[in-house]
Amino acid sequence: MAGIGSMEQMEEALAARWPGRADQIGEVLSLIGKPSQPGTSFFVYGTSGTGKTSIIRDCVQSMGRHHAYFEVGNTSKPRHLFSSVLSQLHRFKRKRDKGYAGVVCDSPTEFMVEVAKACPANQASTAFIILDNVHLLAKGTLLQALLHTASYAGANVQFILVSRHGWVASEFCEGTCSDGLPQVFFPAYSEEQLLSILKVPPPGAVRSHLESQVWGHYVSGVIYSHFSSASNDITDLRGLSRTLWDRYISPLRTEQVNPAQAVDRVVRALMAHFKKQALHTAMAKFEPGLMQSADELLRSSQQGAPAAVDGGGGSSAWGALPRSARLILVAAYLASHNKPSSDRAVFDAASGGSRGGRKRG
Repeated sequence: MAGIGSMEQMEEALAARWPGRADQIGEVLSLIGKPSQPGTSFFVYGTSGTGKTSIIRDCVQSMGRHHAYFEVGNTSKPRHLFSSVLSQLHRFKRKRDKGYAGVVCDSPTEFMVEVAKACPANQASTAFIILDNVHLLAKGTLLQALLHTASYAGANVQFILVSRHGWVASEFCEGTCSDGLPQVFFPAYSEEQLLSILKVPPPGAVRSHLESQVWGHYVSGVIYSHFSSASNDITDLRGLSRTLWDRYISPLRTEQVNPAQAVDRVVRALMAHFKKQALHTAMAKFEPGLMQSADELLRSSQQGAPAAVDGGGGSSAWGALPRSARLILVAAYLASHNKPSSDRAVFDAASGGSRGGRKRG
């Protein structure tokens, strides 16, 4: 059982890992409760990139609470949600080609029965089901049914609902949730908070004390100064800082820049190298929301582009297209040539291929 001291230490450790989120972490921990206390369902909201999901999962794991996580998508089907959540609560392993071992569930009623088996009312502590992007379940009755799992089935389980929109703004169905459901708001990070997070080097990034000194100048002078106007999403900026770091620091590691100089002179020299060799290409290639590799960010538009796509021998504009546009075009081409049987095998494995094929116009 976690005592008062250990709870305070846990809260301090979480706040240190997530700068600028001490208030939200305190609220979340109090709602999850100590292992000896019953937890409660609650609603978490805030714009993309505010750390909602990562912090919630970190808090639940730090508290040692058994939990399941499911990210709702635009094409998510109820049985996918049921199977994923139940497999995690039952600690089943997912089979890549055959869905979830031991889980066959197609209705909310069956789901409640299975949840009660995995999380009986007499279990020691409350389990949590985390539903991310829950605003996509706003229309319809599924969410309302799920939130009654504990009362209808007698399961010791509660829900943590994560949304980009507030409860009113997202047009949730009336009666979906009690007006008294606790809500935790994650505001957008301020410039100071973003920089304080980015200035903590990710594990394994820096190799020396000098590099750790350079890192802070790098994130403020390169990442935040040149890329935050395109995205203030902490996930984007954190990923970008790690992706470009090896290219930025390379002149120091290869001693093109003298490491014996003062730190400010090292930083100026590294910045000059990076501006000349990589910065403008990376700025042109950066696309928020995509986990791009260094090769994708730093390769010029001419490299790797097809010679022509119109059959007329003219210059191709393929390399100048954003990566997301190229992926959409390739996906559309593949989808148009994919057999219905292949669609079922890949996307509808849980149904055993019993549904009819895709109709073609």
